[in-house]
Amino acid sequence: MNAYTKTNYNILDIGTLEPTVKGGDNNDPNDYQAQAAMRYNILFSQLIDIQVPCNPNLKAGDTIRCEFEMITQSKIEQGSMDPVQSGKYLIVDLCHHYEPTRSITSLTLARDSYGLYTEKNKS
Repeated sequence: MNAYTKTNYNILDIGTLEPTVKGGDNNDPNDYQAQAAMRYNILFSQLIDIQVPCNPNLKAGDTIRCEFEMITQSKIEQGSMDPVQSGKYLIVDLCHHYEPTRSITSLTLARDSYGLYTEKNKS
C-alpha cells in the first residue's frame, strides 16, 4: 500500500552555546506547530510553472521578481502589468535543458503571499 505520510521534526535547542542554562524554554514547538503547517500549506498552494531562456545562475531557493502581463477575456492589454500576479516568487524546483538549437530553464515557482505588486514590496 502506497500511503502518503508527513513527518514533522522539531529541535528544541536549549543550552547549546551556554554551559549553564537559566530559566525555561521559550520556544516550545507545540505552541507554533499549527501555524507552521498552515504557512507551509499556503506557500505550496500557489505554484506556477514557467520556462525562461537558459540561465545557469538560477538555483532552488532563490527569489525572483516576475512581471506578468494583464490578460482579460476579451484581449491582452499590451505592456500593462498585472499588479496581483506580479511580484516576488521563490524558486522551488528547476531544470536546465540543453539542445543544440535552444536551451531553456524550467522553473516551479511559489508565492507566499496574496496581494498587489507595489513599490513597498518591489525590491
